[in-house]
Amino acid sequence: MNKHIALTYIASSAIIDYISKHPIDWTDHHLAKLGQPGDKRTPAPAIALFFELFASRRALFSQTEYVAYAEKQWRDWFDSLSLLEYRGVRARLGCNFYVSAIDSLHVWAMLVETGQFSSCVIDTALDVVDKTDIIVINREGEVISISLAISSRAGREAYTYKETHRGVAQNTVMMWLPIDRPKSPGNKRWYRVEDIAAVVERASEYLIGERL
Repeated sequence: MNKHIALTYIASSAIIDYISKHPIDWTDHHLAKLGQPGDKRTPAPAIALFFELFASRRALFSQTEYVAYAEKQWRDWFDSLSLLEYRGVRARLGCNFYVSAIDSLHVWAMLVETGQFSSCVIDTALDVVDKTDIIVINREGEVISISLAISSRAGREAYTYKETHRGVAQNTVMMWLPIDRPKSPGNKRWYRVEDIAAVVERASEYLIGERL
């Protein structure tokens, strides 16, 4: 994969609009869960593959296009899988990694749009190391890590697994996406402005502390 990845800001509303026109397909999602056939280690971090494609296109792409791109990049590895594993990995790429990356882009955009931070960063290496999806830096230089996860049983199990095997960065704000939130638009649940309130509040606490 390319060593240099430059991300393009896309407005949060534009991301939702794109997915509403290219809805998420949850077929075979059950095969992508922990311990199921799709739970295979990919040749390289799948989330980094998403952002490599995003950086090269400088535009959003569909779930289908992402899975097809991964298959092309990892053709030999895919050929080594059984049919059930193949279906499961495809489901994991589309239902887990693609959706997770879209969430990162969307929340990143919402954080940028608050105007409260001097920097908002997505670092694919940190996602692999300690489950940091986004980093924000306030105007006093304080760093806040953000970890995104769905508040379902499977989502919490997956987060616990990652927490155990990767660790979690210091000063992390956990942002849970409510499982009871409607899958709409685009057949997916979305983070909302109120969900980033904890991050904005944490940044404000630093500013208040600096002034005391």
